[in-house]
Amino acid sequence: MFNDNLRCRTESELIQSLYEIVGELEQRNPGRRFTPDGHLIGSIGETIAARQYGLTLYLASAETHDARSPCGKEVQIKVTQIGRIALSSEPEHLLVLHLSPDGRVSEIFNGPGALAWNVAGKMQKNGQRPVSTRKLKKLAENVAVADRIRLLKPDKLSTVEDNPEQVDLRPVLNKPQGSNMYCDRCLYRLMTDRNERVADLE
Repeated sequence: MFNDNLRCRTESELIQSLYEIVGELEQRNPGRRFTPDGHLIGSIGETIAARQYGLTLYLASAETHDARSPCGKEVQIKVTQIGRIALSSEPEHLLVLHLSPDGRVSEIFNGPGALAWNVAGKMQKNGQRPVSTRKLKKLAENVAVADRIRLLKPDKLSTVEDNPEQVDLRPVLNKPQGSNMYCDRCLYRLMTDRNERVADLE
């Protein structure tokens, strides 16, 4: 039952629930911090970026770049909850996102990695160069549209009449709330990659 309820939540709602759990744990354990960070936040950001920008993710162990864009650019994805990021090498393209506790994701920078690399601070002992989100936002103002990775339009459900080859999702989406299979908010994505539509009804 618990897993069925999770299936009916959007990723933003799941992230918001995660932060609510963190807040409750901190209240029950004064002086202890349970802030999500490290690999967890990185993976959340990468998967969100993949869906919103149509990226193909590499294995987690890949160096410098995390994904490839539909137009063939090598992309490094950075997600932050604070006012800075850190770069260990110069990426071909850099996508920086800010993750809010309510699950919302906002774009900070989307452009050539060289721009960010050139304004980053000195190399630290940990092998990384810091750069503030303030600088990145300023740089982003001058990035040409042609140099950005296009954000996918919000998903639109195609009916069978619109596309005879499209799987008919209407019986699934019209199931009443409380169904033990699907509800009308079950996660589904209609993503276009090289003119092929893929429906994910897991």
